[in-house]
Amino acid sequence: MRDLHSHLSRGFLGENSDVTKIRDPGLSRREYLEHLVRFNRQRISENNASIASAEKGESSSDVRPEIKIRALRADNYCLYKILLNSEYSLGLSCAEIFNDYCDAVNAFRATRFSDLEIYAQKSEKHQSSTVLYFGYFSLLRLTAMGLLLAKDNAVIEKLYDVAHRERVDDRLLNLFFRAAGFNASDSVGFWDKDPYGYFAPLLDNLYDAYRAMDALEEFVVDKWIPGHEAHEFSTYLMSRYYHGLWCYEAAALAKVLKIEDNGLKNNPHYPYDMAHYDNGMQYHIRTVRDGLSLRERARLMLKVGHR
Repeated sequence: MRDLHSHLSRGFLGENSDVTKIRDPGLSRREYLEHLVRFNRQRISENNASIASAEKGESSSDVRPEIKIRALRADNYCLYKILLNSEYSLGLSCAEIFNDYCDAVNAFRATRFSDLEIYAQKSEKHQSSTVLYFGYFSLLRLTAMGLLLAKDNAVIEKLYDVAHRERVDDRLLNLFFRAAGFNASDSVGFWDKDPYGYFAPLLDNLYDAYRAMDALEEFVVDKWIPGHEAHEFSTYLMSRYYHGLWCYEAAALAKVLKIEDNGLKNNPHYPYDMAHYDNGMQYHIRTVRDGLSLRERARLMLKVGHR
C-alpha cells in the first residue's frame, strides 16, 4: 500500500514527495492536502484551456468572452491561493513551490481587485469586509511570499505594478516593496488596521531587537487569528476543509528585518521554513540588527509617537 501511495504522490507532487513531512500535522490531513493539489492543478489547467478558447472566439457560452475571461482569471488566482497553501502545509520544499508561486502572481496580475471582489461576493453569498479587502490581502501575502521565495525582485515588480494600478498605499506593503528595492512611500497608515495595525509597535521599534522580537511573537500568537475574525479564521481552523493558515507577512518581516523568530519555530501558523529559506535575494532595508542613529530615532518618535 505504501508503494502505491508513493507512486501516486510522485505523479503530481514530485519524486521526493513520499518523504515530505506535513508542517502542521495536528491540523492538516495528508490525504486531503494531496487531493487539493491534484484538484486545483486540474481546475487551473481546464480554466486555461477555456481562456484560450474564449480569446479565440471559440466559446459557446452566452456570456460575453471578455466577461468570461475575467471570471476565469479570478477563479484561477483563487485556485492558486489554495494550491500554494496546500503545498506548503503538505511539506513541499520552498524551491518546489516557487514555480507555482510565479504562476499565481501572473494570474493575480491579470485580475483586477474589482473582479476578485465580485468573485468573493458570489462565493460568500454576501458583502463583507472579507470581500472588500480580498485584493489587498492577496497583494500583501503574495508580496510577502515573494520576499521569502524569490532570488531577485523581478516577480515582486509585477506586484509593485499591481499596487500602483489599484492605488494601494499601505505602511506594511510599502516596507516590503522598499526591501525589494523599489521606491515606495514611508506611509504611516495601514490599508486595513485590523489586524495589520497590530504591526505598528513592531514597525515603531525596529531599532530595538528585543521589542521587535516580542512584537512579532505577540502578533502571530495573539493578534493574527483574532484580528481576522471577519474572515472566520477561527471557524476555518475547525473546518474539515482546512488546508493551512500561514502568516507569510510576519515571516517576511522577520526575514528582511532579521528579527529573531526561534520562539515561533513550532507555531502551526508561522512558516518558519520559508523565513529561513536561503533564496539569495538582497534586501535593501535597514534591519533591527543595524539599529538607528539618534537622529533617525528622534525622527521616528516624532512621526509615530513613542510606544
